[in-house]
Amino acid sequence: MIEKIRCKIVSERDAEGEIIYSDSPVNFYLTDPKTSEIIEENHPLKGVKIKGKAVVMPSGKGSAVVQIDGLYQLYMNGNAPAIVVVKDPDPVIVSAVFISKVPFATGFTDEQFEKLKKGGRLKLLHKEKELIYESL
Repeated sequence: MIEKIRCKIVSERDAEGEIIYSDSPVNFYLTDPKTSEIIEENHPLKGVKIKGKAVVMPSGKGSAVVQIDGLYQLYMNGNAPAIVVVKDPDPVIVSAVFISKVPFATGFTDEQFEKLKKGGRLKLLHKEKELIYESL
């Protein structure tokens, strides 16, 4: 099933990727910038590569310097996620995606966010300010 989701988008380009959902926020500094693999000990996505994926998580995690540097290093190595989707954003994650030029989406209802947890694909349309969600 394909559904349009109106939300807040910070991006200067369209993007799309397979959804990778985590109940635990991703600390991008604890992601290997050369492989895009999450290396954070005890993280539920440890070992998962996020390059080109739509990373969906409830909130940000870590300090400004850590998140910005981690996401920027991924971007500079061509290994950044295609889209970062956060239910409850904070200034740190918003700054990190803005500086790293990674498309970002937020402003979901609880019902919309619950759907994203099930997986599928997302296509971010920056001019239209919406996500196209294709469920599994």
